[in-house]
Amino acid sequence: AAETVLCGGAYGTPELLLRSGIGDAPELERAGAAATHELPGVGRGLQEHAAVQLEFDGSAELAARLDAFARHRWLPEEQAILKLASPRCEGPYDLHVFPWIEPDAAAPHGWKCVFPVALLTPRSRGAVLPGGAGGRARIEHRYLGDPSDAGAIAHGLRALLPILAHPPLAALLG
Repeated sequence: AAETVLCGGAYGTPELLLRSGIGDAPELERAGAAATHELPGVGRGLQEHAAVQLEFDGSAELAARLDAFARHRWLPEEQAILKLASPRCEGPYDLHVFPWIEPDAAAPHGWKCVFPVALLTPRSRGAVLPGGAGGRARIEHRYLGDPSDAGAIAHGLRALLPILAHPPLAALLG
């Protein structure tokens, strides 16, 4: 074949390339790896969705409702998704909230409620870097390296709090 397609994901692809000596030659050599093909930029531009989550114990009312529901039907733990637009959003939305519930023996009523707010379009960029001769790559996420990412997530948290305080939902949270 005239071409090779390598699909190892956001972490695996650059790691395989770097371990094969493909990447920024001076960087590979500093890490003790032999450079076989100069290709600056390998491993650069890593994007990861930063998220902040709020966690609550489930209330006695939530536990009772879940028990009643589970007696007759399958009880999913992950729920609906809320999509939000921060002030810096360039599309229909750039944040999502993907709540779930999970059993938690340490919680007073046996349940924990988790409300993550995740940034879908981070401006921060990380890197997958050579880890040394034959070694695993180093991953530097550099979450919130761009200050506007933290501002966008904070906007999502501020939008979520009044929803969580709304009486029908608030009654389910400890």
